[in-house]
Amino acid sequence: MTSRTATVRRYLNKYERQDMVILAAFAAFLENRIAHWAKNGRSKEKLKYARTCYTYANKVLKHVLEPLDEREKAKVIGDAKTYSVGAFTKIEAQREYERLKKMEDNMIIRRDDWYDMADHALVVCRSCSRRGDEVDACNMRWIFIEYDVPVFDQYAPTGVCPYKQQVGIDEFPGVDRNDA
Repeated sequence: MTSRTATVRRYLNKYERQDMVILAAFAAFLENRIAHWAKNGRSKEKLKYARTCYTYANKVLKHVLEPLDEREKAKVIGDAKTYSVGAFTKIEAQREYERLKKMEDNMIIRRDDWYDMADHALVVCRSCSRRGDEVDACNMRWIFIEYDVPVFDQYAPTGVCPYKQQVGIDEFPGVDRNDA
């Protein structure tokens, strides 16, 4: 186990982000249902349990989102606003899953952004020395975030780019040079 486990993660991977978006959509669903049920005179006990579920869903969201980079947090919150919760039969769900899986394999990207990404990824990011506010001002970082490019370092502290690929054995603590 490395010392990184104690460090606060500031970025989510694709699946973690998806989980948080679904949880946020479910919380929104619950909020809507609670209002509807209260209006239609559901029992206080049913409302209490539904409110408890809503509260705990929001506590999980807060716990996961609070330490994230502001842009990462905004992306999850923005994505959550475009989702809704629904129920399907297993057959319908499987068909929809297959359809979405095919769509997920393709990404639409502006040509200029793609060329910028390729240029930066191959040359610039590897030798980048930006720190602090310079990292937040980096156009390439915004493009990577926009197109969900996975970060190299989910634990990158504020002011350090999570996309900077660390190269060289000195930059990996705990690596024994004799093992190489």
